[in-house]
Amino acid sequence: MNKVTECHLQPQKTHPKDWANPGRIRVSLQAEAGGRLFKTKRELYLAISTYLQTHPATPETPLKVRIAGITADKPPPPPDVPKGWKMNKILPVHSPALTAGGVSDNLMRDLMREEGMAEPSVASKKKPKKR
Repeated sequence: MNKVTECHLQPQKTHPKDWANPGRIRVSLQAEAGGRLFKTKRELYLAISTYLQTHPATPETPLKVRIAGITADKPPPPPDVPKGWKMNKILPVHSPALTAGGVSDNLMRDLMREEGMAEPSVASKKKPKKR
């Protein structure tokens, strides 16, 4: 049973936990004739999961999505992922993890360098001697 529904891509929407994978798809649950296409959310989720299982993501998948103002002719390189972070290997071409050059392992050091502040020296990290 193939149900057709209206979907819209919103490429700039993000979730705080998944900031490197921007975009969401809004799905209309109502048919144009006024009836419901899916009786429950579970039925919609099962239809989406079936589609995703039959159409797995490949490195070329991000090139299929056309977003105004963004052009890409080859798949983006995999992102640099710091130790301990969980991030997908295949990201949209407009992902901040790709355009910002990745994520740093030492964010505070890089921020201080950008602001022109000197990094704390090893001598200043030592505790003063008690007298």
